[in-house]
Parts: sequence; structure tokens; C-alpha cells
Amino acid sequence: EFFPTTQTTYPDSRLIQYANQELKLKIVPLIMRVHQEYFARSEIFSMTANKTRYTIPTRAIGTALKDVFYLSDYTKPEDGIPMSKVNRHDLYDGNVVRTRAPYLYIIEGDEIVINPAPVTISSLERLMWSYHARPNKIVPTTSCAQITNISSTGGITTFTVNTDLTASLSAGDEIDVINAQSPFRSWADDAVITAITATTIKTATTDVDNDEGTIDADVGDYICPAGESNVVMIPEDIHPLLSELICYRVVKASGMRSQLDEVKGNIKSMVEATLGLITPRVENSPEVCFDRDGFLN
Repeated sequence: EFFPTTQTTYPDSRLIQYANQELKLKIVPLIMRVHQEYFARSEIFSMTANKTRYTIPTRAIGTALKDVFYLSDYTKPEDGIPMSKVNRHDLYDGNVVRTRAPYLYIIEGDEIVINPAPVTISSLERLMWSYHARPNKIVPTTSCAQITNISSTGGITTFTVNTDLTASLSAGDEIDVINAQSPFRSWADDAVITAITATTIKTATTDVDNDEGTIDADVGDYICPAGESNVVMIPEDIHPLLSELICYRVVKASGMRSQLDEVKGNIKSMVEATLGLITPRVENSPEVCFDRDGFLN
């Protein structure tokens, strides 16, 4: 009710800018605070012989990791061996067993440094890390395209779309496939476009399928440039709070000081209500304590 009647001062681009700032500075920290793993994901990646440094995913919130695992068989991630984060002087300690698979690491800048680095690597060996992934940057719907049909053949998946993106995307560019339903997760990240027309976008099927080899995306979902989304990638229950935070920015910038207290009060009550909605995610499920380094193991 406090938005101006004209958008000369506050065009859509300005409001989207406010939304991205409030998402990054207020909403994401609020969700992270409840420790309910809303943004958690795991990623399996290949190792290179004698390589010790691996770059932390650019999507990781705060360039931070939750865990790092060594997989002797990447088809069985449940058997992954947790690696231990140590201090630098312990990473190259003389007691490190060089014949073992990597089991120690440190974080240095935006990289992890592992030890020991395998001299030879089997086709099944991998590393896996888990982290909290940053929600995509919000962009106008005109920057994305809605999927109207999906077909796969010969290792290529073709998305038929309702918007021509050839002016902004071309073969070799990367896209994300965004679920149009809450919590608006990404079905596929950084899929490389192999061909694009005004009505179709093609990628390798392996870029957009899941671990079971099937495609989660469906008609109605969105194709967006990598790292971007036309929907806010947080649970739908939190969208009203984001809207109120944008409203506060507009009211404050417009100089309507008499209205600020009312908006502040709305935000405070909405934050309290939101915390009650997003935690706990599972009721009546007791936490299980398991000490992998305990004497029983």
C-alpha cells in the first residue's frame, strides 16, 4: 500500500535490484540461521593424479563447505569416507600415510588442498563435497523461457520454449533449469547449450538428468541463464517477507518517515512467523548422535 502510483522513480529494474540485495543480506542469513539445510547440496567431481588443489564451487554461500568425502566408488556415495580438516602444519606432517587415499585437507582461499594426492586414480574414485548453494540472482521473466515440451534422443535433450532467447544466449553458453514450483530449486546447473533456435534449446542429456538418468524438469519449468532465475529460489512461504523488505526500502528511499515504523512492525512480526514456518522441517524425529571418531568405531 506504500508503493508509489508511478514507476518513474522505481522501475522494475530498481525493485529487482532491491530484491536481490534483501535476498542476499537478509533472507539467506535468516534461513541459514535455523540450520534446516534448505540450501544444502552435494557434488561429486573427478580427481586428477598428483593434483592437490580443487576450487570450491562458485555457488557455495560464503565460499564455505560443510563436508568433504573421498569416494572409492562414486556409484556408492553412501560409503564415502569423511576427510578431516586440519591445520596447515598438520597437512604435511611426517606422519601422513602416503600410501593411503586422500584423507586430510585444508581450505586456502577459494580452494581445498588435499593430502596425500593420489599418484594413480581408478575410474571409480572421486571426491564429494557438500555445501549450501546460493539462490540464483533474480532477473525479469523476459530473460528466461518457460518450457512447453521436453524430448530426449541420441544423448541430446530438446526443450521447446515459449520465449526467444537467441539475442542473449548462443551455443556454448550455460543455462540453469528452474523448477516453477516451491521451493523453486534448480533441476540442473550450468548445462551447456549445444544448439538454440527461437523456439528450442538443446543440451546434452547428461547435463540435465539426475543420478537415476531421468529428467526432473517438466513442462512449465523455466530455462534461465546460468546463475539467474525469474523466480525467487526460496520456499514460497518466505516470499511475503521479501516483498515487505522491498517495501521498506521503497518507503525509506521515498522519505515517508511516518510510515517506516509500521513497515518495521510488519517485518518484525513476519520474521517471527517465518521462523515458525521453516523450523523444524521434520517434527517428532529425534536427532541421532553419532561420533565417527568415538572409541566404539
